[in-house]
Amino acid sequence: KVSSLVTNNHNTLAVRFPSHRIVRMILKKINFPLAMPSANLSSRLSPINAFDVFDDFKKKIKIIINGGNSKIGIESTVIDLTSRPKILRPGLISAKELKRLLKINFSNKKSKIRSPGMLKKHYSPGIPVIFGKKPTKINHAYLVFGKKFKSRFNYFNLSKKADLKE
Repeated sequence: KVSSLVTNNHNTLAVRFPSHRIVRMILKKINFPLAMPSANLSSRLSPINAFDVFDDFKKKIKIIINGGNSKIGIESTVIDLTSRPKILRPGLISAKELKRLLKINFSNKKSKIRSPGMLKKHYSPGIPVIFGKKPTKINHAYLVFGKKFKSRFNYFNLSKKADLKE
C-alpha cells in the first residue's frame, strides 16, 4: 500500500531511477521507500543546484543535500505505463531512443493532465523568454543557439558550437 500523500490522491505513482551517486548511496543504506518530489515549486524553473532549491523553498524544508550541479539540467522523461505507453513529459531521453531501447511504440493520443510538465504554464522563469531573436528589451530573457548575436543583458547562448548535448 502506498500513502495517498505520495500519490496526491491519484491511483498512480511515479517511480524515479536516479543516477546520482549520493542519492543511490542513501537508497542503498535505508530500509524503506523514499518519497522524492521534484525540488522546485510547481510551475517554477527546475533547479540545477542546491542554491536554486534554497531560493525556491527558503526555510520550508529542513535539509538540502548538495550533490553539485545537475549534469544536464533537463527534466526527466515521464512515461505513462498504465495502458498503452505514452510520453507525458518529454525529457532528456527522447521518444526515438526509448522506442529503440524498449522496443515499443508510444501513443500520440491526448490525455488529461497526469504529470508535471503537462500544464499550460510549467518551468516558468517569471519573465518573457524569446528564442532566436536579437535582444531588444531589458525585461526579457533571450535564448540563442550558435553564434548569432553579441552578449547583452539577459542574453543566454545555449551553445556557441550549436551542439545539442552542450
